[in-house]
Parts: sequence; C-alpha cells; structure tokens
Amino acid sequence: MFNLIYDNQLLSVADSAKKKLEIRHSLKNVIVENSIDPSIRWRPHMHWVNNYHIFACEISNRPFPSNMNEIHSEVSNGGKPVRIFVAYPQNNNLTSDELHLDIIKAKSYGIGLICISSTNEGTVILNGLPVNLVIPQTTVNELDKYHKKLRPLIKNAIETYIDGYPKHGVQELGQLIESSIRHLAIKAKKLGNYSSGGNPNDDTYSFGNIVDDLIREKIIKADILGKCRGFVEDRNRVSHKPRSIQKALEQEIKLKEDFLQGLRILEDLPKKMKLKNYTFKI
Repeated sequence: MFNLIYDNQLLSVADSAKKKLEIRHSLKNVIVENSIDPSIRWRPHMHWVNNYHIFACEISNRPFPSNMNEIHSEVSNGGKPVRIFVAYPQNNNLTSDELHLDIIKAKSYGIGLICISSTNEGTVILNGLPVNLVIPQTTVNELDKYHKKLRPLIKNAIETYIDGYPKHGVQELGQLIESSIRHLAIKAKKLGNYSSGGNPNDDTYSFGNIVDDLIREKIIKADILGKCRGFVEDRNRVSHKPRSIQKALEQEIKLKEDFLQGLRILEDLPKKMKLKNYTFKI
C-alpha cells in the first residue's frame, strides 16, 4: 500500500489506522502518499477528502513526530480545512514521560491521535481539531485572569473545545454569559435599579430583551452588554452544516473567533459589574 519502507509493525499500524478513520468519519477513496494541495509540500501517508475537511494521517513510531511542528505550520499557512492525525503503535520505545509529553504536544496542536495495539485494534486518544480551529496555548494557560468562580467552568469549556467539540465549547461560554447577565438583571431589579421592562426571573423573557432593559437602565456599561448580546446571537449561526470545503473553512474561522470573543467577554464582564458595585454571579 505504501511506497515508504516501514517495519512490519508500522505497516500494520497504517492498515489499522486506515480502517479506524474510514469507519469513524465515513471516509472513502484513500489517497496514499500524495500532496493534499498544490500549495502544501507535505505528502501525508494517507489522506481523504470529504465535503467539509481534508483528513490527513501520518504513521509514526510516536504520537508527536519530530517534523510535526513544520508540518503543522505549513498546513496552517496553506489555509485549508485540514484535520491532522497521527497513528502510532502502543508498543513503542518511549518512556511513560516521553509518551505523556508527546500527547500533550499533540493536544496543543490539535492533532488527532490513534493508538494501535499489538492486536491491531485502534483506540482514539485525541479527536483533534481542524488546523484553523487551534487556539493559542496561552489561552489554555491563563485561567488566573478570570474571576475565581469562572475558572473551573472556563477550563471545562476550553477542554471541551480542544477535545474536538468546539461548537459545544462555544455553547458553554454562551451559557455562562447568559446566566451571569440574567443574575445581574435579577439583582438590579431587587435593588430597584431595574424599574422597567420584563421580569428577568421569568425564563421565557428573552435574553435580548433583558440586555435591552439593562442598557436602557444603564445598569452597567452598554459596550459590554452589546458584546454579550452579539455573542449569544452570533453563536447559533455556526449550527448549520456547510455546503462546501470553503464554507466549512469560513464557518470554522468564525467559530474560533466566537470562542475567543466569549473568553474576552467573560474576562471583562465581572470587572464591569464590580465598577457598578454588583457582585458577579453565575
């Protein structure tokens, strides 16, 4: 199947990884050791093209091959919706520390990992992300800048995102924003500062109406409230399936922007509430 010379173990890894990816992602018509795009020099050991992504798989003795930095950079600059996977044997020469470090590196780059056992059974270790959805590592490591009540929840949203479920990660941030704004409105109503509009305790009273009421009553700065409303309204625009690879790319770029915007809002929102003597609550 492959032109490159492998030991027998890696040949088995390649065959098992092919079967695993094709079943898991409904892929057909594998392309072997060929370029995924004229603008990208990398020739993955296997790749497939479906309606939304290019799935590319590298076969290696370890989860994070030595050339993966270069590969990831080239693919990212190529501007294509590529999902990179690495398939590797469970029986390898890495120490437990080396293996752990490789998996951490792969996760930070959004690389999907498939571990192949000695009986040729494939286990998905990481789901991975399209390269254009990978978020900066600093985003993952800066939880201290958020309100202490938010830190575990934002950590969970980030984990959800990088574990291969970015839409759910955006939804989690949206729920935090909605909850904190509704609690702000309830508190303002109780204090008599929110004297017009609907009842924020009523679950049927829309988030958009609550934001409009808060802006009109000048409960906190209108700019942050506008961002909250824009985020919640915008997050649902990526729920539709794209019709082409180009549309998938555009949608995923927007999804990443939304996630990072949600994080910025949740960093800023408690501070804006504190300026008006409101306690942050979710």
